[in-house]
This record gives sequence, C-alpha cells and structure tokens, in this order.
Amino acid sequence: MDRLGYCWAVGLAACSPSEETPAPTATLPPTPLAEANCAQAAPSQVLDSGWRFAVDPQDEGRAAGWAAPDFDDTAWQAMAPGTPWEFNGVEHDGVAWYRSQLTLPRWEAFYLGFGGVDDAAWLYVDGQEVGAWRSDLGLRAAYLDLTPYVAPGESVTLALRIQDDGVFGGLKQSVRLGADLREVMSDLQWAMALAELNPTWVMPEWSRARPMPGL
Repeated sequence: MDRLGYCWAVGLAACSPSEETPAPTATLPPTPLAEANCAQAAPSQVLDSGWRFAVDPQDEGRAAGWAAPDFDDTAWQAMAPGTPWEFNGVEHDGVAWYRSQLTLPRWEAFYLGFGGVDDAAWLYVDGQEVGAWRSDLGLRAAYLDLTPYVAPGESVTLALRIQDDGVFGGLKQSVRLGADLREVMSDLQWAMALAELNPTWVMPEWSRARPMPGL
C-alpha cells in the first residue's frame, strides 16, 4: 500500500515528522512512519443531482433497456441515491432504478463508490453491466474502477438497478466519483478496505467504533 493509504489508515497526525517514532507492533509499510508524506487529496465529486428514479414492479427494466443511454426517462421522478426511497414517499418492495447522465472531468482515472446497499445493486455504464453488490457489504463501500469503461470529457449514462427485499430500500449513501479510490468512500470505509487488503496491519480503534451517522 502506498504512503497515502497508510496515512489514512493510521490517522493524519502520523503524516507529520516527529523526533520519536514508536517501534511498529505489526507488519507495516516499509517507509518509516516519521518519513510518511501524505499527498494532496485527489479531486472528487458527490453525484447528488441529475438523477431520475422509477420503480420496476414487474422487473422488466433490463429487457426494456432502462440502462441504455438513449432510454427516455423524462417521465421518471427526480430522486438521488443517498437515503431509502421510502424517505421520499415511495412505498415499494422489489426492483427500482436510478439513472443519471454526466459529463466526466478530464481526470486520468475514474472511481465510483457508494454504500448502504439495501438489498442488492447492479451498476450499468452506457447500458453495460459493470458491477454488482449485495447487502452483506455491511458498512463497507461498494466501489469500482470505471477507467476501463469511460474516457475523460465524454458524456456517460449511469444506471443503478436496486433489489429491495423488504422494509427500507435503495442506497443509503450518496454516489461519489473520484480520481482516486480513497476519495469515493468515507474514512471508516477506507480503513475497512485497507484492513481487508492488509490483514496483518494494526488498525485504529476508531475504524471499529465510529457510529453509523456521518458515513
């Protein structure tokens, strides 16, 4: 893992040089803690506008091309992912869709992330399915490297097909676009991702104790 990832895992205070550096108690990156150099955060955007929403009680959206760029969603209601759709007055169990069109910034890489999948999500880019996640993610982020599917400056259509098995449904965390993986998830989710990738690392207590609000 690079230095930036390590800085986020142990806390930003660790990025400042100190005269005394405690000996590590577990496997750590090869760079000494006192020499860690945190880079400036990569650019990112919260995609909280321009979304359209519709329920799909017969689960016909895939066959009807609801993910396609040229599909006409003007009759759909305006609603962005980030809270259960019940909070927006939609009482529905089953399948529903979110769609959005955006023009990509001129970045070198593109990552998409979100969280609170309830209960399953499938992501489409210009009609092509590129990822799927289940609610067993828990508090972890759902994320994907979009770089192979898009190009800087182009207009793309994002579609999210959601399966709700009961009670609340939707995505309970906003969709984020970033030029770096770190930028599309919360501090807690980043620490959890690092813990999964580096099982021998000692993770900070806040990565296990942070409450639900503020994810």
